[in-house]
Amino acid sequence: MAKEKKDYVKPANTFLDKGVTIRAQKLSGSETVRIDGTFIGDIDLDGHLQVGESGYIQGNMQVSYALIAGEVFGNILCRATVHLSSSARVHGDITTGRVIMDEGSVFHGSCKTRDDEPEIVVI
Repeated sequence: MAKEKKDYVKPANTFLDKGVTIRAQKLSGSETVRIDGTFIGDIDLDGHLQVGESGYIQGNMQVSYALIAGEVFGNILCRATVHLSSSARVHGDITTGRVIMDEGSVFHGSCKTRDDEPEIVVI
């Protein structure tokens, strides 16, 4: 029997709202972060990252899980799953265990899944 993998979107503890821009060298932490504004800089999270439809990130990221509905310019290194919703626009390379791309999402770059449990799902 194959083991069932489930990724859950955790509630965000930290928010960057619309109309707010942060330019920083790095955002790091272990909680779930939601970005609906603009973040320019690298992101290193042990937690989940949510990029809302109005969210914009320019920088590389290393996260446990990413749910992207906005725009990202940079490479994504993710330990579990990268989920691109239908409004997502990603310009950069993705390395992850699993990729989910909803119909309508835009992805310009290369995608590599880890060798231990590769899975690409297009819905």
